Amino acid sequence: MSTPSLTRPVMISGVVVAISMMSVAVALAESNPSPSSRASWGLHPASFGMFTVTPNSSGRIGTIFVGSSSTVPLNVSVFELGTAAELISVNPVAFVLPPSGVQKVYVHYTIPATAPIGVYAGKLLFMSTTATPNQLSVGLALNVTQRPFLKQCNESLIPAIVEPHGEGFLQGDIVTISGFLTNGCGQPVEDAAVSYLLIPENSPSLAFSCTKTVNDGYVEDGGWYNCTRDTTNRPKGNYTVQMDAAKEGYPPNSTTEIDIFNLGNEPVLANPQVDFLSASACSESYQFSVLFTDADFNTNTLTLWQSADSITWLPIGQYLIVGISTTVYFVHEFSLEDNGLNYFKFNTTDEFGFTAETAPLNLTLDIPACNG
Repeated sequence: MSTPSLTRPVMISGVVVAISMMSVAVALAESNPSPSSRASWGLHPASFGMFTVTPNSSGRIGTIFVGSSSTVPLNVSVFELGTAAELISVNPVAFVLPPSGVQKVYVHYTIPATAPIGVYAGKLLFMSTTATPNQLSVGLALNVTQRPFLKQCNESLIPAIVEPHGEGFLQGDIVTISGFLTNGCGQPVEDAAVSYLLIPENSPSLAFSCTKTVNDGYVEDGGWYNCTRDTTNRPKGNYTVQMDAAKEGYPPNSTTEIDIFNLGNEPVLANPQVDFLSASACSESYQFSVLFTDADFNTNTLTLWQSADSITWLPIGQYLIVGISTTVYFVHEFSLEDNGLNYFKFNTTDEFGFTAETAPLNLTLDIPACNG
C-alpha cells in the first residue's frame, strides 16, 4: 500500500468519519458507459474529510446520499487511488436503492490489525450493473495511526436495557431481558461478563439473577446480551432490572430500569346473569351482572356486549373497574327494534392487555307494541 501525499488534509479526531456537506464534484470512474436504456442515478454532492483510525478497529465512515430514477442495486468498495487494492474492508458491501428517491447509504469499515501506519488518499466507489453510469466515486482520506484512540474507547462501558419496556407478563411466563453493550466510542462490546438482577417492587428481598451460567436461555451476539428466566412462582407486581457489565481493560458499569415489566395473573369473570327490572310504554329494562376479579388490582375495562346473531357484537355498557370478587351491574333499556332472540356477553381487558370473557347469554325479548 503506497502513501500518496495529501494537500491540506483536514484532521478529524475520533473513529467515526465526520462528513462535510460542502459541494464537490463527484467523479466518474473509468468504466465503460452502460446502455442508455439503463436507469440513471447519481451521488448528491458531498465530501469526506480525512478521518483517523487505529489498526484493529471498526466503525462508520459516514453517510452519503444516493438518488435514482428506478430500483438500482449497488456494490460499495473503498480503494486506494491509483491501485486495484481495497484500502479498507467495507461491510455491508451491497445496497439496493428504491425508485424515484434519495437514500442515505451508511458505509462501515474495518481496519485490520496489520494495517501499516500512514496517510492514504482513496475513493469511495459505488458500482451498479443496472444503471447509467456504471460507477461513481467520491474522494476520502484515511490516516492510520497509533494514537491511543482505543484507550479512549476503553475508558467506559455503556450498558443499556432495551427490552422489556413496560410490558405485562403472566406469572409462569418466560421473560427475556435484552441489553446492548457499547464502549466510549459507541462500538459494540462483545465477550463481556453481563448479568441482570430482576427485583420485584413489592418484595425486593426475593430478587433473582439472570447470568450466562444461571438462566433459562442465554444468547449474546454483536454487543447484544439476551438472558431468559422462567417466572413460575416468582413474586407478582412491577419489576426493576439492573444490568451489570464488566470486561478486562474497562472499568465496570451498571444501569437500572424501573418498572420495566409487570408480572401478574389474568383477570377473571364469573357468574354472568340477566334479570328483568321493569317495563314501560314500548320498552323494557334489564339488569346484567358479572362477578369480576383482578388479583393484581390492575385497572380493567369491563364491557357488556349485545348481538343479534352471536357474530357481530356491539357494546352497550362499559366501566373502569378495580377489585377482587366484585359484582358489577349494568342496566340497559330495550325497545321494539330489539324484539326477538338476543345474545349478551361480558369482556374485560386490563392495562397490560390480558383479557377474560364470558360465554354468551341468550335473551328473547317480546316487547308489546306501543298503545295509540
